[in-house]
Amino acid sequence: MIKKFEILGTSFFVNLFNGFSSVDEKYILDSMQIKAAQSPIFKFPMYKKITFCLEHTNSCNLKCNYCFNKNKNNKKIIFDEKYEDFLDKLFLFYKQCDRYYIDLSSDAEPLTNIDFIKSLAIYVNKKQEEIRKEILITFVTNGTLLTKDVVQFLQNSGIIFGISLDGDKEIHDLNRRDCFGQITYDKIISNVLNIEHREFLGCAVTLSSKVFSLVDSLKNLNKIFPTVSFKFVRLKNEFNYSIVDKWSNEYNKLTLFLLDEINKYNFKYLFCLLNGDDYFGKFICLSFLGATPYNRCDAANGRIFIDIDLNFYPCVPLKQYPSKYNMKVDKDIHLNVSELEKVYELTRYNSECSKCDFHFLCGGECLVEKELNGGNNIYICEIKKHLILLSKFLYLSLVDDEEKFNIIYNFIVDKYRKKAVSERFKEIVRKNNNLSFKECKSLYYQEINSDNNQQLRY
Repeated sequence: MIKKFEILGTSFFVNLFNGFSSVDEKYILDSMQIKAAQSPIFKFPMYKKITFCLEHTNSCNLKCNYCFNKNKNNKKIIFDEKYEDFLDKLFLFYKQCDRYYIDLSSDAEPLTNIDFIKSLAIYVNKKQEEIRKEILITFVTNGTLLTKDVVQFLQNSGIIFGISLDGDKEIHDLNRRDCFGQITYDKIISNVLNIEHREFLGCAVTLSSKVFSLVDSLKNLNKIFPTVSFKFVRLKNEFNYSIVDKWSNEYNKLTLFLLDEINKYNFKYLFCLLNGDDYFGKFICLSFLGATPYNRCDAANGRIFIDIDLNFYPCVPLKQYPSKYNMKVDKDIHLNVSELEKVYELTRYNSECSKCDFHFLCGGECLVEKELNGGNNIYICEIKKHLILLSKFLYLSLVDDEEKFNIIYNFIVDKYRKKAVSERFKEIVRKNNNLSFKECKSLYYQEINSDNNQQLRY
């Protein structure tokens, strides 16, 4: 399980079982006793937090080249008592979770049904007080409808939203035009620049067969967004080995750029990637933590997608395969737990992955990719292997620099700890029944801000 690799002129060894890496083979041999973290046995609920992905409209004001949404008929859900009762039953089924997310992202544009979002925000505010647990509304928007009034409402309501782009301006305008065929990049960026408070605004960038400079893109987008995430598009026959080589070369340049900036004590570009859901950033986090992933994704167990007709699926793209992935629920919104377990097994293991040397380091293949390609997407697999090795290269380039390494390591640890619900926070909520849930949150953050050593957070 130990292999030697050379990347960017550096040779090193990797224990392909637990992910440990070193330029010293003896260290890797000693690490053989430490096994990779194995996926836990399924036990409902699998996660302490759950994301409800709600499709409340199939309408969109754009006409993207690769859109999966073939049913744009301007259908919109009205948030009424029946829908409120539906959500009540859903929260009851997942009552053991500590935190809830309601993600309004889908194949449509969420802001085309702003009335639903406004009613949902009122409901969530009331529901938080009832269950005394945090519920966060999130979504990704194409950014074209972000007027001043819309942004003010979203931010005043505590709704977290991000912007979706397709690479740089040239590629974006090639792929994403409005229903009248007009380009959209400049309008989106103008809307974003008009947002006064962008401290928590993220940008999701889609990578396709159209290759562009990741370094230039990161530098330009970071002037506007504090968080940038690059992810590959899920399309059949989109890649070939030539495209893989080109993207691998761009990631080589990005890695060297990040390392150069870190050596200048400029961590903003690295943290810009690590702070969100960036593809490469996840592997960097794992390398610095000395960890391996449980599985590829949280489909069906950490998230559930409910389409506009109230059908249940493991995730948004899998609604393309209703005969295989439509998950049955009873009248009380009770999901079949055995179905959840089945999807969990599919996300963490398959025969193709078991034959791969990087099986324990990548987390497996996306279910949508497997459906689109009749098995693993061999091109994405090659890119993932390269990104894993680049993450090891970056780790080994900094592991002996204690100061810089600790700055990065602490940032990553802090990121993951923020995602968990603090025991101190739960204690404050439990002991202060006389306070509203909102007041308990305020009290907790007052303690955090007054604790200079951050012991409460840790």
